[in-house]
Amino acid sequence: MMEKTSSVQFDISAENEPHIKLSGSLTFSNASELWGLTSDFFRQFKGSRLIIDGSAVDSYDSSGAAYLIWIGRRCDNMNITYDLTGFSDSLLRQIEAMRPGRKNKTAAKYSNIHTIIEDVGAATYSVWDGLSRMLVYLGEILYNLFLSLKSPKRFRLKDTLIVAELSGADAIGISALLGGLFGLILAFQSVITLKMFAAEIFVIDLVVIAMFRVMASFIAAILYASRSGSAFAAEIATMKVNEEISALKTMGLSPIQFLVLPRVVAATLIVPMLALFVILSAFIGCGFVMYSMDYPLVTIVQNMKNASDVEMFLSGFVKSFVYGYIIAAVGCFRGLNSGSGPRAVGQASTSAVVTSIVLIVVAEGIFSVVYYFLGI
Repeated sequence: MMEKTSSVQFDISAENEPHIKLSGSLTFSNASELWGLTSDFFRQFKGSRLIIDGSAVDSYDSSGAAYLIWIGRRCDNMNITYDLTGFSDSLLRQIEAMRPGRKNKTAAKYSNIHTIIEDVGAATYSVWDGLSRMLVYLGEILYNLFLSLKSPKRFRLKDTLIVAELSGADAIGISALLGGLFGLILAFQSVITLKMFAAEIFVIDLVVIAMFRVMASFIAAILYASRSGSAFAAEIATMKVNEEISALKTMGLSPIQFLVLPRVVAATLIVPMLALFVILSAFIGCGFVMYSMDYPLVTIVQNMKNASDVEMFLSGFVKSFVYGYIIAAVGCFRGLNSGSGPRAVGQASTSAVVTSIVLIVVAEGIFSVVYYFLGI
């Protein structure tokens, strides 16, 4: 059946599949006639699938898009599956912009591809922007550290000592507890295996080597990141929400010099100290296990001395300085770049802990590779 309005042809055919073929101009001037013809068609239509072909449409406006949206709604209400074929991408985009509901297959396919490209581009830009801002931020820390070394009066020693006390001295107890538990657990678990070879005495060597090389600095860093790295981020994020950071900049004070540098210096020095307490308490935990297995105290101490090595100790101790720097730098960075509102403070704290732990693990991997090639 062929019907013709002033500038569009409306062809309804059911030879293969029922379809409506439009041609000519799909504009406001003939929209009312099209709606009437299509209404008559739907009153008589009994099928379950319909194709709307627009390959011959040469022009359209918003009225034409509204007409196609109306066809889609009628099909949805009548449980008819429909496809828009042959229409230009610009018309399909206009339809989707005007109708936030059901998407036809062609438009949905285009929209999905468009969304994927947008998401990939946004993620790439976000990573690149984050890295560039991090590099600038690290450069500012080093620059302010250089200025402080050049002019020590610029350095806020009192603030650094306060941060060291709150994040370091107050963490000695929990560090010693965790170190003792790890030493005890590691000794007990090792004994189970080594006992089969009558080599229980080598449990001491295992604990000493593990603590010196990896575990002590790693435990201290994870503890510091969870306890103090999140606190750094929350404190600075709260200051940003309260516009205290903006006030510092207005007064000509650098937030890096005023807030970040004391925390970075304190953390860089405190994490190695906490690692020492972890080592000491781990040895005590290991000694308790070996003593409970009837090994004399003098034998335990002597084996610990024999297993210890200065190079081995320094290989793990050096890591602690790097871990402390990473934790403080990341915590302050997340705080300075937080959003507004109470939720932003929580997000900054969470992000600081997660990022710090990931970077600590990455740094541990880098150290392992470097030490392997250096033969350490």
